[in-house]
Amino acid sequence: MNEVNYVSEEDIRVLIKETLDYTVESAGIGYYEYGDGKYNDNYSQLVLTDDTIMVQYTDDVDQAIYTRIVGTLTGYDSDDFDYECDYMAEMMECNWNKENKYWDVKYGVTQI
Repeated sequence: MNEVNYVSEEDIRVLIKETLDYTVESAGIGYYEYGDGKYNDNYSQLVLTDDTIMVQYTDDVDQAIYTRIVGTLTGYDSDDFDYECDYMAEMMECNWNKENKYWDVKYGVTQI
């Protein structure tokens, strides 16, 4: 019996998480004065730096090609804090690769 390896939605989500690159940027307003006090608002957030990812799917008739994947990416900065951001990967392009006999699917990734 031949074993067929299907790519599941969770497999694609893991692949996207491993492929995405990010930075942690300051999104706070910084130094400000309010009333008699002086304050410094330090708020950092994770920001995605990639916008496209290529995934190859087999040509098996039972293999689904996903058009939209939603997930959460967790990242770290030099301050050792966890940062998270939600993302959505939507299919932009799907082409048949004759040489490798795979579907080459390009996903556009946006931060949500």
